[in-house]
Amino acid sequence: MMDELTASVTTTTANPLFNGHVKQMFLDNALRGGVPMILGDVDGDRAMRPDADEDPSLKVYHTFSRIHGDLERDYNAFSIDPTFFSQGPGNYRDVAQNRRMDVMFNPRMGAFDVKQFLSFIQADGYEPLTVEAVTFKIEDNAKASAVAEWAVGEGDGFKGPREALIGILTGGSLRPGQLFQLMEDQEINLHPHVKREAFIDRFAASSTMAYSATFGDGYWADHWEVRGSQGRESSELSGAVPSMPQRANPPRPLVASLTLVLP
Repeated sequence: MMDELTASVTTTTANPLFNGHVKQMFLDNALRGGVPMILGDVDGDRAMRPDADEDPSLKVYHTFSRIHGDLERDYNAFSIDPTFFSQGPGNYRDVAQNRRMDVMFNPRMGAFDVKQFLSFIQADGYEPLTVEAVTFKIEDNAKASAVAEWAVGEGDGFKGPREALIGILTGGSLRPGQLFQLMEDQEINLHPHVKREAFIDRFAASSTMAYSATFGDGYWADHWEVRGSQGRESSELSGAVPSMPQRANPPRPLVASLTLVLP
């Protein structure tokens, strides 16, 4: 698994330590910012189709992404959900700075990262600190029925699990791991000819995607300024980042937050 994640930066020099260092640095950053995957209708002639940020049948999903990249920092509440296509929350500046090279390794992403992070900017400067995993939802019942019929089976013998799957697909926003967990809990099995990867692609192609963020410990404009004035280690070791006491206070300059999304 590790070799597969780091295959794109395989380096061959006379120094094996350097080769390993490159792979480890890439792995650390990938786990922190997430490993981008293109889901949905991924087949077809790429030259005739737009990138994922412009094609509604394609979705970008970052696996792993979580708060900070250091396992030894137990105060960061490190966690990765034990689910398929796991994706955890991450602080805005952590995720943003570790996704700066996404397009180089996966050009088909297009402007996805830029659009996601700019969508969290608010006019008053109170942007949320924690970036959550994106979610998917099938809003068209006819599309959900078609996906369920293809995934489970068409005959009357599959009616029960098929209707249960339709209920899941239309019941609310889901992450891929949650979808598989709900299916497992309700004993809904995919048809033998349907692979998990193909099922997720069909689900993603038929769904709409939503970004999600929470304020967490505060606002990321605060986080950025604390780091700038006190230094990295002093600000992070001090514990939770202080949030603004009252929303009525004067907003922080927008330019301070915009610097976070630039390469």
